[in-house]
Amino acid sequence: MAPNDFVQDILRLAGLDRWRRIGGPPTFLIVWCALASVFLGVFLWGMVSIAGGVFIAIPELRERPLRKLADEAAGPGVFHGALRGTERLTPLGDPAVGWYAWVDRVTKGKNSSRIRVCTASQVDGMRLENGSRVLDLDLPVDRLYVAEPNGISEPTPGRIAVLAESTQANTPAAMLQRPECNVPPDANFEYHQIAWSSGRDVVVSGCREGDLLAPCGDRADFMASYCEIESKRGTCVDAREGVDAMLHHLQGGTKWAAGFVCLLVGTFLGVLGGVNLRRHRTLQRRRRTIAGVE
Repeated sequence: MAPNDFVQDILRLAGLDRWRRIGGPPTFLIVWCALASVFLGVFLWGMVSIAGGVFIAIPELRERPLRKLADEAAGPGVFHGALRGTERLTPLGDPAVGWYAWVDRVTKGKNSSRIRVCTASQVDGMRLENGSRVLDLDLPVDRLYVAEPNGISEPTPGRIAVLAESTQANTPAAMLQRPECNVPPDANFEYHQIAWSSGRDVVVSGCREGDLLAPCGDRADFMASYCEIESKRGTCVDAREGVDAMLHHLQGGTKWAAGFVCLLVGTFLGVLGGVNLRRHRTLQRRRRTIAGVE
């Protein structure tokens, strides 16, 4: 097949030959298809990257051993217990042994957007207790991130996904005055807060070394205090339920991403098909008009 014949076949497949025959410039449709293909390719690449992290994390979580606090062996595991620590106040003034908060700047209207302005937390000095057994928690604040229940979050090695109930409220002055939240006072903000009370049941994955539990450097760990799964929505009662909640979150995000990709591909093909159908009908009408004149 000659190169020119191949190009003509591509034009015919995309409907550009009809567009050209009725006087439409093929450049417009070529550029539209190119831009749409680039956008679709970038989005698919992002979704594949996220899905790749999920598909790696799911087998790791399923293979992670469920351990008791009495198991003092070093290494990875998933532990369940009651959260204890020094009581402190959250920016909203609630008593807690640990808290994590964030502020989003929200713009609504034609060009709506949501930008994470800052995060703040106090999670030092917390520990897991189960009877007389105690395990200190090392939760570096720069590794924590909130795993949104209905969002897409990519599990990242060395980071800790937080599955917990959050509270939305007016942004307290104590939060805006923090150095990490130096923002204009006239902006539109949304404040969210997670507060862990003393005695709250939590499930934490990580690597144990003596009486210390810290993130595994090459794995995506989590801390679950709210096990939202199909059969139960509430406090985690054991390590297995915490793992199931995390798996449910990862699988839900992947399903949402796959559905969005299918919608995007369907829209792309639908628009392209609609353009071709419209041009084809226009061409048919012109042909009938010419045949009637003759």
